[in-house]
Amino acid sequence: MPTLLSQQAQEQRWIRSGVLEHAGPLIRELGGDLAQVCAATGISIAATQTEDIPLNFTQVVKFFDLAGKTCGTADFGLRLAERQSLAVLGPVWLLMQSAATVQQMLHDLQHYSSLHTRALGGDIVGSAEGIVLSYHLVEPLPIDDRQTIELGLALLCKELRRHAPKGWQPISVQLRYSPPESLERYVRAFGPRIAFNQDLNAVTIDYALLACPLNSARPSHHHLLADFLDRQKRVLPDDIVRSVISVVRALIPLGNCTLAHTAQRLALSERTLQRRLQAADTRFATLLD
Repeated sequence: MPTLLSQQAQEQRWIRSGVLEHAGPLIRELGGDLAQVCAATGISIAATQTEDIPLNFTQVVKFFDLAGKTCGTADFGLRLAERQSLAVLGPVWLLMQSAATVQQMLHDLQHYSSLHTRALGGDIVGSAEGIVLSYHLVEPLPIDDRQTIELGLALLCKELRRHAPKGWQPISVQLRYSPPESLERYVRAFGPRIAFNQDLNAVTIDYALLACPLNSARPSHHHLLADFLDRQKRVLPDDIVRSVISVVRALIPLGNCTLAHTAQRLALSERTLQRRLQAADTRFATLLD
């Protein structure tokens, strides 16, 4: 089991180095220079070969963006997703694999994702067709984040297919970015129903898939792992303002960004959320504005 990240690392925007798994060999195969990409982004080559080093998130986003540009490919994130799996999440992935159903697996992903990084956020909202799982940077960066976002969404779809009936595809995939020249890898990763230039990055998953059982389900193992990860979460610094901002960014495009909905996504009562924001010297309306 990976060790706890240092307190210093927890207090900054970080992500586990496991997210760089296979990136080095892919850059070399595409004709890029790994040493150059690492030097330009401040990431050591050793970090691309080790899964549990805390890295500055901004540097990682720069790494993926520069890797795509130096290799001359607009779909670097999707290419990397073909080689990776959600095992890059470390202990969070182990918990997900022991879940009883796909729905519980997705709940685990959302609830414990802060142990992998606090710089990426997501939200799950019900719709007529299924659940809409959005994915975004908690704080926008002056860097093209396309490779980072597409890597995450492609890994999610790849994991869902492991537990879905043969031939399963998402109901739809929305991307905030403009369409590339070639859609071949996008269709392979996301299925045929892709919409570009959207207000959010999201995958819509049918309700039938949520009830699908996992062959790897181990209830007792899941309980023990959840207890362990809960203890890890408790040592992370409490940043209610960043959490609220993350949820607000996800809910605004869906048109239901209220105090009540935000509190529900954070598993808090409205009164508790207001009290914690007051303690942080702010209000919900201020963050919404």
